[in-house]
Amino acid sequence: MDRLAQRSLWPDTTVLCILDVNARYDLIIFDCDGVLVDSEPVTNRVLARMVSQAGWPMDMMQCAAQFNGRTIKSCMSEIEAKLQISLPSDWEDEYRAQIHVLLAEQVEAVPGVEAVLAQLAKQNHPFCVASSAPVDKMQITLGRTGLWSLFAPHIYSATMVDNGKPAPDLFLHAAQAQGVEPARCLVIEDAEAGALAAKAAGMDCVGYAGGLFDHRDKLRGAGAKLITAMVQLPALIWT
Repeated sequence: MDRLAQRSLWPDTTVLCILDVNARYDLIIFDCDGVLVDSEPVTNRVLARMVSQAGWPMDMMQCAAQFNGRTIKSCMSEIEAKLQISLPSDWEDEYRAQIHVLLAEQVEAVPGVEAVLAQLAKQNHPFCVASSAPVDKMQITLGRTGLWSLFAPHIYSATMVDNGKPAPDLFLHAAQAQGVEPARCLVIEDAEAGALAAKAAGMDCVGYAGGLFDHRDKLRGAGAKLITAMVQLPALIWT
């Protein structure tokens, strides 16, 4: 928190006038990839290359449209069904090894998200992260960007539940762990699968459509309220 407190984080200080301690929600649940950290270009570039090598040609943009927001095991199941093959036993390990190296070197925080987290912390407003990614990947991405210490130990992974997004299990697990009723939670997502999971959990959802991969139509179709910049988020939390 010290690192954030020492910086001028708000892109536009006029936004502070809209903030109020009387928030509409008791818990803010953030997705990780594409919401907190700009990891999607790296992961989709690697995944697209490996899927293409397996026999299903696609580029990075097509990969994001096909698999965004899902666990790698879910993606692998679809690849195997599509190609009617069994992927090598070390396929997942190879994917993770490649993305971990690149993420440790390249990943950055989503623009403006540090400011939102700083304001939540200032207001003592509970927040957590609930991601399809395993914890070791989040240690890399949130660690490199300096966000890990803001969330730990309130970090939840799809590996902790039976069913990943779009099932509601992960968000319900996070809400239960935090002692908050689902209806009092707001989910921040960038993927259709996550927005559908929030809806199934009985939670409101904000869809972030400010990244390289624009899923706004799918997010809107899943019931999310759209923002295109993180500076827009506080108005939806505190009004």
